Amino acid sequence: NPKPTRRFDPNCYIQLTYTLDSHDVAADRGDYLETLRSLSHRTMVVGITSDVLYPFHLSQELAAHMPAAVLHPIDSTHGHDAFLIEIEGLNKSIATWRRGGDPMDTRAQMQKLTLTPTPKDGTVGAKGDTQGGTQ
Repeated sequence: NPKPTRRFDPNCYIQLTYTLDSHDVAADRGDYLETLRSLSHRTMVVGITSDVLYPFHLSQELAAHMPAAVLHPIDSTHGHDAFLIEIEGLNKSIATWRRGGDPMDTRAQMQKLTLTPTPKDGTVGAKGDTQGGTQ
């Protein structure tokens, strides 16, 4: 398995990180949470429970505030790269979702990761989440 630097130009990672960090879904639209609530299209939000680059509580926040969103948690110790390592299961879930089905029973997964509102700004986090969720 070749090292990532042999497969990809490191400058691509820099640009991708900048693009993701600087994207603002609410730009020129108003309040962030109101903007999320206005997005009525079907959305599958994928969040990795051990991701420190994009913490899981942010995926929960998106899914909680988008009316037609479903959260697909990947419970993995591989961090941000779990979507590459767990690709077979993720592909099956995406295919099921694209056919109109539920990619998985998120209720069973969410029993371990309970949504908890943060009073100040309405965001949510996972109990026990050290990446920014509330306790």
